[in-house]
Amino acid sequence: AAMDLTKSQIDFEYGLVHLNPPKRIQTKKRRPIVPMTPTFKTFLVEWESSCTATAKDEAIVNPEFTNYVAFKGKSVSDITSAWHSLVERAGLKPKEKDAMVGPYVDHITPYSIRHTMARALRAARVSPEDLSVFLGHMPEGGGSNMTLLYAPYEPDFLKDAVAAIEGYWQSIVVEMDALRVSCVSVETSTVV
Repeated sequence: AAMDLTKSQIDFEYGLVHLNPPKRIQTKKRRPIVPMTPTFKTFLVEWESSCTATAKDEAIVNPEFTNYVAFKGKSVSDITSAWHSLVERAGLKPKEKDAMVGPYVDHITPYSIRHTMARALRAARVSPEDLSVFLGHMPEGGGSNMTLLYAPYEPDFLKDAVAAIEGYWQSIVVEMDALRVSCVSVETSTVV
């Protein structure tokens, strides 16, 4: 869903992301409508402003349908090599076989983000119903629950899930800032 995400799927007025693209038939593995977190909304606004000039320079015919996941103005169909590089740079994948790391390292995939967020939402005590809706799982008894069609437009739609995700990402920002300070301290002490 992230690879297919275009501007036409973003509803800034209501703060929603329609993960199922227009004209795509909804499958059993549903792509739900989810609310944006403040951090994600800020990212999208900044991304769009940086792309406005690029779209003019590259004469993109219809910037409404430009994919958010793109490289040099073109949608990306495979992120495997970029993902492996990122995992390795993060120190999560050893360059050589390391018995101490264990078998899980080879299983860090982009899909791991979904699993991590599901665990974070459960740890934050987000209700099973909200977690299920956020992940796009079908409502009890199958079928399409008409209530879910209108629920995203309620002001408190999935508010606990949004708060948990925002808190999760803000804690990462704090850790990254601490890491930057630590790196600067190491560099400064090395120079002195």
